[in-house]
Amino acid sequence: MKKNILFITPYFAPSWGYGGPPKVLHILSKELTRRGFNINVATTDAFDEKRIGNLRETLNGVKIYRFRNISNYLAYQYKLFFVPDFLKKIKELINKADYILFSDLRPIMHWQIYKYVKHMNKSYGIFAFGQIPYDSGVKAIIKKFFDFLWVKDFVRNASLRFAQTPHEQKMYQKYFGIDSKDTQLLYLPVEGNPGIAYSPDLPKKYNLTENNFILLYVGRFNYLKGIDLLIDAIIPLININKNIKLVLIGRDDGIENQIRKIVPKELSLNIIFIGPKYQEQTQVWYKIASCFILTPRYFEETSLAALEALSFGTPVIVTKEADIPYLEKYQAGRVIPNEKKDIQEAILSLYNLWQTKKDKLRNNALNLISQKYKADIIALKLNKYLENII
Repeated sequence: MKKNILFITPYFAPSWGYGGPPKVLHILSKELTRRGFNINVATTDAFDEKRIGNLRETLNGVKIYRFRNISNYLAYQYKLFFVPDFLKKIKELINKADYILFSDLRPIMHWQIYKYVKHMNKSYGIFAFGQIPYDSGVKAIIKKFFDFLWVKDFVRNASLRFAQTPHEQKMYQKYFGIDSKDTQLLYLPVEGNPGIAYSPDLPKKYNLTENNFILLYVGRFNYLKGIDLLIDAIIPLININKNIKLVLIGRDDGIENQIRKIVPKELSLNIIFIGPKYQEQTQVWYKIASCFILTPRYFEETSLAALEALSFGTPVIVTKEADIPYLEKYQAGRVIPNEKKDIQEAILSLYNLWQTKKDKLRNNALNLISQKYKADIIALKLNKYLENII
């Protein structure tokens, strides 16, 4: 008899504007369906500036139940998801579930149903998705209050606590007192490279040539992402070598105008703002890029965008705040301290390798994904974790 798994998440496919979690959950739910599980997803109607109109849908065998946020503006701008009477609306799904998987750590919607899940003695797991640390400011105060109110109990009573990296395992210990042996290391899954066709018009549109060394950033334009740190580090390099280009892709989280002001007018053809792009539109850039780069201010663990870039044979530079296990072992890129001189040194080092060992770098990136991060490998590991519980 098929086992029923219920995913509870603020966002799900195709809400790609919310970053990596919706993609990860979509990939995992598809793979678990293929492995014989019956998958239901309880989520919200969050999409982008607009809501998703289709509240009931079956996607790749996964049954999706969407419920209306009280404010789509608060959801999109501040990640505040609130569905009135959420427990009442999904109680039947909870009762039928053999196991529940929660995405994200502190959504209000989890708080709305957690006591009932606990009362019903339902086994559940948590995907933290890099959200454990407090960061700073008002957001940190809210996180601390939530943790005191209910999140510590929520985490400590979970059967499975998934971590993307060994560092995230340590965060469970630091913030919730959970020993690393009581967490489950599960890398982010990446689907196979879909073989996106090269578009010769795209480089021409942005004055790019085959001689250019194209650094690519894909993500939200948010203070936490450290885009200003990256631009500050790269400007001196571009002043010396105009073949270096930085392409920035993502939606504005309120700081894009501020970031644009950092770029000198004379470098506007070298530091290029593309705007938000998703799925195939982003994948074209992964294929064009010489290197993917990410320099976040705070720990957010592995970037799915970085892994997707690797799946196209594009090497990666990340700071330790966005670590990719095995990246350096496979010689597919660099994990560096988030310091200006280290960012510059890593870029120049990869630039020099790119001139002579481009094919080797690409093969290393592809091997890393196929051997450590391919979706079926990660789903099999998740499957084994679940079988030990259900």
